[in-house]
Amino acid sequence: MSTHTHLVTLDGDDPVGTFLHPLHTGFARWWNIAYGGLGPVFAERPKSIVMNGTERLAILVAYVHNNPGRAGVADDPADSDWTSHRAFIGQQARSTA
Repeated sequence: MSTHTHLVTLDGDDPVGTFLHPLHTGFARWWNIAYGGLGPVFAERPKSIVMNGTERLAILVAYVHNNPGRAGVADDPADSDWTSHRAFIGQQARSTA
């Protein structure tokens, strides 16, 4: 999970980059100060995939929640801190931050 991130959101009027640019910039600033780096941390620009319909959305969410298992980070999605799966299945409170 150290090589990339996934974010599933509901689409709005603004492109995803409007939200992610300040997030990536702030993270890069912190990372570079903490670890002596210079420049961008993420190699590629964010990619948007439009999903129409609840069935396709369910497939996307399942993909994201099961990603730590495929990466060998966790045996079960509920054991991973890398996804919102525990909140999704009611085992943990949802974050409101």
